[in-house]
Amino acid sequence: MSTLDDRIRIAERHVSEARRLVMNQRERIANGLSISPVNARELLVTLEASLEILEGQLDRLRRERSGD
Repeated sequence: MSTLDDRIRIAERHVSEARRLVMNQRERIANGLSISPVNARELLVTLEASLEILEGQLDRLRRERSGD
């Protein structure tokens, strides 16, 4: 079973990857690199929502570690 610190490290990696995906998608939209602007924006909204969830989970794990 993983420790809390292991779970935090995994969550940090997930947040980092999600941030990278959001940034890349924003750049694709800004540079007009998407085939469908509507689908590109929908994907961005989905990626941003996922990032928000992952950040919330990471925050919760960090609070758990600090005893809050």
